[in-house]
Amino acid sequence: MKTEATVRSVVGRGTTWLAGTTLVMKGLSFLSVLLILNHLTIHEYGSTELVLTAVPLLSLFLLPGLNTTVSADMGRQKGAGDLARMKGLFLSFFRLQVLFAITLWAVVFFGAHFLAVEYGKEEAALLFRILSFAFLLSPIRTCM
Repeated sequence: MKTEATVRSVVGRGTTWLAGTTLVMKGLSFLSVLLILNHLTIHEYGSTELVLTAVPLLSLFLLPGLNTTVSADMGRQKGAGDLARMKGLFLSFFRLQVLFAITLWAVVFFGAHFLAVEYGKEEAALLFRILSFAFLLSPIRTCM
């Protein structure tokens, strides 16, 4: 009985914490939109949001689904006690992620003008260049 109450309380606290943080994040997101809209015109805000949609789209080239496969293989190697192979898998995956991230950064950074013209917003080139640096952080986020 005591174990059931403990599991129930842990799950309850975890769910409450998750719901609370989600609510806070949504509230902060709403406030940031209001703050941004007070300083940008609707047209500028729309252009910014349009450029921001390119980041998740281009992030597909970083092969996000590969993370699950590598994690499973690493777990199998750890279970087999082959820590050297596990480390090798992790380093190979990290190097691949860094290679893809640098390539994607270079394409977006140096091709920002062409992307902006393709989007129909020549003034968006600077935003593309700024956002290109988000790709360099991706391997770190993925491998944590």
